[in-house]
This record gives sequence, structure tokens and C-alpha cells, in this order.
Amino acid sequence: MSLGIVSAQTSFTQAALNEEMVAQDDSKITFEEILAQERGKYVFIDIWSSWCGSCYIKLSEVKKLQQLRPDVSYVFLSVEGSQIRWQQTLEKLTVTGKHYYVASYLQGDFAKSILLKQIPRYLIVDPTGKLVSLDASNLSINQINALLNEN
Repeated sequence: MSLGIVSAQTSFTQAALNEEMVAQDDSKITFEEILAQERGKYVFIDIWSSWCGSCYIKLSEVKKLQQLRPDVSYVFLSVEGSQIRWQQTLEKLTVTGKHYYVASYLQGDFAKSILLKQIPRYLIVDPTGKLVSLDASNLSINQINALLNEN
């Protein structure tokens, strides 16, 4: 079953992979290093921000996906305008996964490489690091699960 959202773009640009992000412990990490940590597993990437009302609404769906698919790694990338606000928001969130701050906001190489214009935005990466879906944001939990099963 093809859901029509399998990405024609199957990899990230080197510039996107080289972009530095900030981990919860304030250490710097490249996007490539984030993906390398998750190699061997499917990775669900949620791009969000605290000012995005839709991001909070869809977060309940992400939590359902986490219950359905605990075998998947969950990475949350915040395109927040302020690192302090991101850290304050994380203290209140009840979602598990690895959280990173994208300091370049929407203007960096990472955002440009995936044509990021709106959030929330979901990306799916397979266990080999191949980009399976560049935008799974409008899919239901069942559709995302089916996409994970077919790849």
C-alpha cells in the first residue's frame, strides 16, 4: 500500500547534516550525529515550536504513535525563536524522546533542505538513514504506522 507521501528526496543535503543543534544539556550536536545515534531504528522526527498551537494539538497523536510503536525512535526538533523559551517549554511537556533546539530557526540549511515552511512537520527516516517521508504531517496514526510497516 503506497500512501503517496513516500519522499522522492531520499537523503538530506550535506549542509543540512552539518547543521549544529543544541541538546537538552546545552551541548552542540550536528543533525548527522543525531541521526547516527538512531541508526538501526526507524526515526520519527517532529518539528515544532512553543508558539504553534497545532503542534500542541497534534502532540496527543504523537503520544498515541509512541504507544503503538515503541520500537521507533522519536526526535523532536524545536524551531523556537528563543533557546530559553524552548527549555522552559520542555519542562512542561510530557512527551518522551530526544529533544533538540534548532538555533537557525527557519533560515538554516536544515530548514531550507526540507523546504520547511510550516509546522508541525513530521519526517520519517528508515534504519539505514534513508529519508522515507519528507512530510507525514497530514497522515493519521494508522497511516504512519502503515508507512513504517511497508518500508
